[in-house]
Amino acid sequence: MEYDIDKIQVKTIHRTIDFSGKHVLEIGCGDGKASIRLARKTKTYTALDPDRDQINLAKARTHKERPHEVLFKVGSGQALEFEADIFDIVLFTLSLHHQDSQVALREAFRVLKPGGNLLVIEPLANGEFQQFFHLFDDETPALAAAVLAIQTSSFNLVKRESFHAIALFENIQDFLAYDFNRDKIRPGDDKKIGDHLYQLRGNPSQDMTGASPCQPDGTLRLKDELQIFLLEKT
Repeated sequence: MEYDIDKIQVKTIHRTIDFSGKHVLEIGCGDGKASIRLARKTKTYTALDPDRDQINLAKARTHKERPHEVLFKVGSGQALEFEADIFDIVLFTLSLHHQDSQVALREAFRVLKPGGNLLVIEPLANGEFQQFFHLFDDETPALAAAVLAIQTSSFNLVKRESFHAIALFENIQDFLAYDFNRDKIRPGDDKKIGDHLYQLRGNPSQDMTGASPCQPDGTLRLKDELQIFLLEKT
């Protein structure tokens, strides 16, 4: 699976705020693919993720590509191991709802310089891609709590807009094997995923071997509806 095949997320971030010459902290960097692109032209770029395996992948990718030195570290937005007032920008990449959003936003406020900016990218609950996560762990309450935390935080909201990214799967097998945040794949998961896919595509068939929801080349594309918040520490 390849997420955001058109690099819309990175383009939207760069259109929203200029990273040039800034000290940036990213929370929820995953495997670092987007981080490496975002880090170009920054003064420093520090990227955190709680998943050690993802951080190891990110470090390996940075070592190979090296367009810009990125400091990848295992860490959580709820307990940032940094001094106060040192970053120009803090970015939550699809990660705020995966933690105590109020605590994480307070930590982000603490480490930002006065006048610094907070960027938050969060999925919308009704996006095609996001709906498959809900099949196994309904994230709707956590997504709503994250938005509420933003709205009631100490930050000043500067801008909020919606956009979308495309998740590309090579074929149905690639799609069914995707983890969707599951601890393990269980019997019956394929049918649950397949049934929902056909419902989304307007085909009532329950047979995965029937009319295909894929593109003519065999690939499957799902739209992930996203929103970006730009906030300021005043």
